[in-house]
Amino acid sequence: MSNSWIDRVRERINIFLYPHKETLLWVLRILSIIVSLVAVCAIVYYHGFPRTPHTDDIVRIITIF
Repeated sequence: MSNSWIDRVRERINIFLYPHKETLLWVLRILSIIVSLVAVCAIVYYHGFPRTPHTDDIVRIITIF
């Protein structure tokens, strides 16, 4: 069972990604920072400005993801 198709696919993905490891980690770090900033800004907007049903929905969607 160690040579299942899932293991083969996973190994091919790892072989493809390994040479680009540093770049991928940098991109993921930047994306993490951007997502965190958007979530914090949405929460600040939610608590700091007058709310409407439309803005409540937008903030709820942002914070769910």
